Amino acid sequence: MIALACAMLLASNCHAAPTPVELVGYVVRAQGLNAQAALAEINAFRRRHGLKPVVLDQRLIQAAGTSARYQASRGRIGHRGPGGSRPWDRARGAGYSPHLTAENVASGQKSFGEAMRGWEHSAEHKRNLLLPDAQAAGIAVSYRNGRAYYTLVLGAE
Repeated sequence: MIALACAMLLASNCHAAPTPVELVGYVVRAQGLNAQAALAEINAFRRRHGLKPVVLDQRLIQAAGTSARYQASRGRIGHRGPGGSRPWDRARGAGYSPHLTAENVASGQKSFGEAMRGWEHSAEHKRNLLLPDAQAAGIAVSYRNGRAYYTLVLGAE
């Protein structure tokens, strides 16, 4: 089944940027996250508040992915990850050397935009989005039984 899923992935979107996928049971499901569009939403929010944009960083994407997958595997959100790791531990584990790390998580929203709007209206999450020294971001989503688990990691080296 996994070989079939891999063959399907290779056959589709050969000229487009790869779409992140996840095996959910035995079904391959597109994760429904356009990282560039998500980054544009984050940066638009930051610009409205007079802040400089952040860029996507593959290491922070990896750290966010670890968090999102762990949350989905447990069926609940939180900032502790595998082995009790914290956001900065996961960033370091992905090769990022942060002097600043912040993480927003959400679950159950139908899109990144919905998660973003929730963060914009939460004082603690909004504070993370508006960290003036943030330079980079990693964004990921994972699914469990059709429920989305979003993670945004912001950082600066």
